[in-house]
Amino acid sequence: MASVQLLVTIAAGATNENVLQGNRFERSPFQIAKGALFCTGSAAGLTAELNVGSRSITSASTVNDQDRLPVVPDDLFVDGWVVQSGELIQIRVVNTTLGDLDFAFKMELDEQELVEG
Repeated sequence: MASVQLLVTIAAGATNENVLQGNRFERSPFQIAKGALFCTGSAAGLTAELNVGSRSITSASTVNDQDRLPVVPDDLFVDGWVVQSGELIQIRVVNTTLGDLDFAFKMELDEQELVEG
């Protein structure tokens, strides 16, 4: 299993098109993996959505406002999604408020055995 945990500040009224941009896990390092995303915000007003490759995994959804690093499993945003080698993982975050907010997330990728048949 591989995981990444980051804290990103989203400016007031701004959108970060991919908080994973430039990170080594922006694309899956595994041939096939199942993913889980946990996230929190520093206050109400953040929305997030997850896209993998050309697939929309979630629509824009409210991020909980626990103001801490995500706790597993309490802060689960979505799990059970599949990503294949080289596919882009996009976590898009929007700040709908007039102040800067922090977005904390943990993404886990669990390598799966490829079954050919």
